[in-house]
Amino acid sequence: MRIAKVNSDREGVAKAIFQKGRIFGLKGECDIALTRFDESLQILTELGTRDDVSKCLHQIGVIHFLRGDYETALVKLEESLKISEELGNRPQLAKSHGQRGVLFRATKRFPEAFDQLFLAMMIFAELEFPDVTHAACA
Repeated sequence: MRIAKVNSDREGVAKAIFQKGRIFGLKGECDIALTRFDESLQILTELGTRDDVSKCLHQIGVIHFLRGDYETALVKLEESLKISEELGNRPQLAKSHGQRGVLFRATKRFPEAFDQLFLAMMIFAELEFPDVTHAACA
């Protein structure tokens, strides 16, 4: 990240911060992860890199889900979904559908969970992802 800062590569800095957020999220340190994702989102939004904004919103949604804040998680996942649809980013679209399915399952909204997970798996199958069951819940 120091190299990116020296070169004034704001996108590189945002992506490095994003990766730190993912690491903290995997370690279960949700507060730190959320802070990193928010920092990254701010830079990416300023730069207008919508694909990366979508990915960041998705991860913010995942962190809120892990914290049990299902309402905020759903809002962030829907924001990610909307951008992915506009950009035609099918892999990210499938991931957001899959995560929404997991969220709906956790909140016992089973018909919506089934629809979202099925849609995610269909997109991944169309894209010929090797393991659609894992990918749908990524």
